[in-house]
Amino acid sequence: MQQNGKLDVFLAVGHGVEPNGVFDPGAIGTDGRQEHAEAFQVCTYALAAMRRSGLTVVSETAQGASHDPDFRGSAIRANHLQPRVAIEVHFDSSNGVDGFSGLYFSTEGQALARHIGDAFTARGLPRKTDVRRPELLFLNSTDMPALIPEVRRVFTWNAAENEPMLRVNRILGFAPIGHTTEWQKTL
Repeated sequence: MQQNGKLDVFLAVGHGVEPNGVFDPGAIGTDGRQEHAEAFQVCTYALAAMRRSGLTVVSETAQGASHDPDFRGSAIRANHLQPRVAIEVHFDSSNGVDGFSGLYFSTEGQALARHIGDAFTARGLPRKTDVRRPELLFLNSTDMPALIPEVRRVFTWNAAENEPMLRVNRILGFAPIGHTTEWQKTL
């Protein structure tokens, strides 16, 4: 929750447009899925969920922005905004292990990685080891706790009648793995 009028979270999308205008998709997987496109989708949903929970968030997805792949753009923006935490979403390579891993530099970043990782574990989702990465500019150049969460797989769900979103999911390379049914009764 916002404290003393301070922004809670700056949420950045991994990979994107370099300063020279060249797009770095950060492609993952043998199927051609692009890390940037998947991170963008995750950030869009995370932004909505964080805001619903009462957090104040600025996200590159809401502003239609991407950063340079060496993390300077996101670090500069985070330092300008001064949120309580800065997060930049990435995905592990196709030969990685399913699950969450947090890349961090500071002890506060490590604590944030542990907190998010505990949430994965509590939900029965796979968990990998967090890794200290002092050489990554996004982590070592931000003035606040920063984290680069890496995951290998993304799961999404949509109502069967939501064809526009299902079409987007297919374009991004998602494939159905199951169906659920929800019931609601007004009391």
